[in-house]
Amino acid sequence: MSTVTQPFDVFIVHAPTDAAFARKVAQRLTDSGFNVLDDDWAEPGIPYGDAIREAINNSDAVVVLSTPASLDSEYVFLELGAATAWDKPIFVVRSGVSSDDLPVSLSPYWNCPVSELSKLTATLKSRLREELIRLSDEERAWLAKACADVGLPIDELEYYQLEGIADRVSRRSGKRISAETVMQELIRQRKQDKLPPIRRR
Repeated sequence: MSTVTQPFDVFIVHAPTDAAFARKVAQRLTDSGFNVLDDDWAEPGIPYGDAIREAINNSDAVVVLSTPASLDSEYVFLELGAATAWDKPIFVVRSGVSSDDLPVSLSPYWNCPVSELSKLTATLKSRLREELIRLSDEERAWLAKACADVGLPIDELEYYQLEGIADRVSRRSGKRISAETVMQELIRQRKQDKLPPIRRR
C-alpha cells in the first residue's frame, strides 16, 4: 500500500524530464503557504495508478506543468485523467508552450506562463478559499454524517458515492454541492480530526 495519508493542498503533474521545473514551482507554492506534493513521491513496488489515485484524492487542487516534453508524456495525461475523474480544480503553468498550443485536454483550464507564478498562487488561494466557505458548519456536519453512513474511509470512496453524498447534502441544504466540494471538505475535516468513526458495512 502507498504511504501517502497526509492531505495536501496541491498536487503537481509534470513530465519526468521536467522534475527541476516541478521543484521550482513546488518551492514557490510552498513559500506561499501551500502544502505541495508531486508525482516523485511514489515508492517502488506501488502500482502507479493506485499511487496517483491516492495522491490526487489527498489533494485539494492539481497544477499541471505544460511544456514541450509534457505534451508527449503518457504519465501527464494519465494523471490529468485521474484529476478530471475526481473533479479536482485544475490549473496549468506553461513553459515553452503558448496558450494557443495547449492540447484540447488542457485548454479549458485556467493557465499562466511560468513568469507569472504570482498569479497562480493568488488564484489558488482565492479558489480554495471559496471552496472552504461554501458550506456552513451545519452543512459540514450533514456531509460528515452522510460519509459515515456510506461506511468507507474517504480514500476508498468511489466517485458515484461522492455524488450520492453531494446529492444528499444538496437536497437538505438547498445548495448545489458538487462531488469535488464533498471530497475537499472531507479531506479538511480529516485534517482537523472531525470525521466521525467509520462503521464498515
